Amino acid sequence: MLKESFTIEDIVGRAGGDEFIVFVKDIQEHGNAINKAQEICQKIRNIEIDNFKGTISCSIGIAFYPEHGTTFKGLYNLADQALYQTKNQGRNGYTCYTK
Repeated sequence: MLKESFTIEDIVGRAGGDEFIVFVKDIQEHGNAINKAQEICQKIRNIEIDNFKGTISCSIGIAFYPEHGTTFKGLYNLADQALYQTKNQGRNGYTCYTK
């Protein structure tokens, strides 16, 4: 489902456990990333699993190049900080990193 939401040029992979990472090149506006995050959250919420009574949600952290960093490691760490901000605010959404 996640790979289907992005283009062939985007990098989608599993970071470990239940964490995934997406690297999207050439985003012209922050709003495009926010729209994609909202789309992913909605798709995850709509997943139905037989005999599962709970809810499924996702938490997303976003960082932008070069605004927030210029290295993969730096951007990853800032997106991770934004991710945990989303989790601390109740999960089931996204947060863009802010300085």
